Amino acid sequence: MIINFDGHFSKEDLHSTLNGLGEDILFVQIGAMDGVSCDPVNPFISKLGWHGVLVEPITNPFERLKKNYKDNENLRFVCAAVADFDGQIEMSSVDPEKMPEGVNKDNVFAFSTLMPDRGILGGKSKLPPELVNHFNATKVTRDVPCFTLETLFAREKIEKLDLFVIDTEGADWMVLRQLSLKQYHPRVIYFEYNHISSYEQIASVQHLKNYGYRVFIDETEENVLAVK
Repeated sequence: MIINFDGHFSKEDLHSTLNGLGEDILFVQIGAMDGVSCDPVNPFISKLGWHGVLVEPITNPFERLKKNYKDNENLRFVCAAVADFDGQIEMSSVDPEKMPEGVNKDNVFAFSTLMPDRGILGGKSKLPPELVNHFNATKVTRDVPCFTLETLFAREKIEKLDLFVIDTEGADWMVLRQLSLKQYHPRVIYFEYNHISSYEQIASVQHLKNYGYRVFIDETEENVLAVK
């Protein structure tokens, strides 16, 4: 089935869209990592004084996330994953201490996932196969706290939402489908697209179009930008 996007977007288009949200907004970022590495919203959070909730389940990047934003009083931080139940969930990561020379130990936490058959660990990347094999050979699992999106929003008292960002190495549709677009009306939704299944790619785009969003894919076909 052909997915009918409304077009492609460039990095400049993304920056223009985010900048256009203005100053008085609330965002939620699921899979915030350290708030810096490959982070699309970082340049705007302090510049525009955004208020937001940043969610990251792995302790190492979570501590760096808080440190990187330590002077920002507009932000709240949650060390948990978003799943389809409340409790504890197993998460797969790469052991940073067993990385070959030349691999940034901090950045490998970005490969952490609830779905190890997807994303970088699942071989869904442009990285050399031997490097992916090494990642999997050093894979570690840990139990982390998890909440549904409904529980998270209730805990954080989120009543309005302007921007929703998801980067979860394959769990993006599982997170996105929990967002009630009848209750919340974010002007912009941005999520990682290339690690979800073909069915989920179709479902996510159609879901957003059903709620009146224009849906664009980036030039590398890795991320989707939906705009009201």
